[in-house]
Amino acid sequence: MKQMQHTFPPGRMANHNSSSHKKMIPANPATLQFCWHIRVGMFRNVDPCTLKAYADFFYTTYLDRHLKAQEDLLQRHNDLPVWITKNVLASQRRLRRLFESPKDVYRSLSQIEDTLERHVRLEQKILFGALLQLASDTAGEEKLYRSFYHAVPAKKLELWKDRFWSLD
Repeated sequence: MKQMQHTFPPGRMANHNSSSHKKMIPANPATLQFCWHIRVGMFRNVDPCTLKAYADFFYTTYLDRHLKAQEDLLQRHNDLPVWITKNVLASQRRLRRLFESPKDVYRSLSQIEDTLERHVRLEQKILFGALLQLASDTAGEEKLYRSFYHAVPAKKLELWKDRFWSLD
């Protein structure tokens, strides 16, 4: 099976080869699980106010701190290509705007789920790949993994009591 390679704009990380990375960051499980919960809730016609309350809980408990940790990481690695930093920050702004939007809850939730999933893929395939290129050794890679996902514990997400996504 042929592995797909990313195509970057001319002159930007031209020597980047995603298959050259020994490790690839796993997709953010807490965030993808949240996206799945929202999809299931919408499919089951769960009250939009319940879904919005869950989204607000997720944002304040996990995502806001994750995005701040990501911003800190971007500031520490200011030698990243500018287009990567701009894309990540633009995606973060879009997410914050969607989570804070009081208008049309159902549409906002749909956009949140879609944008958040795209943001995770941006983190996974572009940002982390570029950061791995900057990491010079295995210890640097391990530190990068820890700073990327363990800055915010996902355990607190289990405090949400209404499991509208479960089969029960």
